[in-house]
Amino acid sequence: MKLVLIAAAAGLSLTALSADLTSTYAKGEIRTTQFSYEESSSLVDVEMLMNGEEGPMGAPDMEMEMETVNGQSGVFADTITRGGEGKPAGFLRLYSDLELHSSMSMRSSMFDDQDSEESKESELEGVSVAFAFEDGEYTAEFPGEEAADKEVLAGLEALLPWASLLPEEGVEVEAEWEIDAEAFAGFFDLGGDLAWDSEGNDSEGNDDEDAQESEVEGTVTATLTKIEDGEATISISFELSELVDLTGVSMNMGGEAPDDVPEGMMMPDMIALTIEKESEGEGTAIWNIEGGYLSSLELECEFTSVQEMIMVMEMGPEKMEMEEISTSEGEATFSVQVTVERE
Repeated sequence: MKLVLIAAAAGLSLTALSADLTSTYAKGEIRTTQFSYEESSSLVDVEMLMNGEEGPMGAPDMEMEMETVNGQSGVFADTITRGGEGKPAGFLRLYSDLELHSSMSMRSSMFDDQDSEESKESELEGVSVAFAFEDGEYTAEFPGEEAADKEVLAGLEALLPWASLLPEEGVEVEAEWEIDAEAFAGFFDLGGDLAWDSEGNDSEGNDDEDAQESEVEGTVTATLTKIEDGEATISISFELSELVDLTGVSMNMGGEAPDDVPEGMMMPDMIALTIEKESEGEGTAIWNIEGGYLSSLELECEFTSVQEMIMVMEMGPEKMEMEEISTSEGEATFSVQVTVERE
């Protein structure tokens, strides 16, 4: 790594005022990434429309409170088999301590109280996957006689996105640069589809991933605030707008009507399900200059999420369109710690 050192008064001390920040992978190193994401939210408004007009669910005397908590965590231990600048040419990743959990508590003046908790396990727990960069993209396969369903490889993302934090060239302390918003949003879904499965259920794969569509826009600004003891401190501020279209997922779910629906009762058809999320936050990244890797990353934000669900029920020649718009507010934290062992 190249450090530009400027002599202080009389040349008696040296202080690093600028640096070239790069991402470097060395053959034989073991890079362990521990991550966690946690978000909590509260329902602040629900609006129900029937054919474009306010329906009974939106009546002034309706009261509803709903609290949700979602979290995901895990450890990736990457052994670099072929090094490189910016990205490794090959590495073996061991997945461990993978956990996904969620809980919901709802209190309503119109329905019975509801409380639920769910945890999911991953088919990748304790499994190693070999990634190789060939012909411009990563391929994934199980090494040796690793016993696991090969379908879980389809949704994995090989390269962790930390290099997207860095400027394209050397920067001075207090310099600012922009980070790609879509790459930054990927921090919160680290590793891609980790083959989560509801606890106690047999996995049926995750065919809904292709049916889900999302768009991310926003501004992410990084500032080099300090260089000390071989590490660069980078402050981050961000505003993100994400639109997720789950219409295809909801249609794929399909299936029969719930058992408690009276015989002969008509069920509505889902025609649209979208979530629009606005986030604003800040954080700090620590980058090891000489080693060329992220040491830690801490982010926190506040967000507003609006879910819009549109269903249609046909009753002979008549058609009823029902639209539910739910608005929630919450906060989230994201934490990453990286350790590197080199020969």
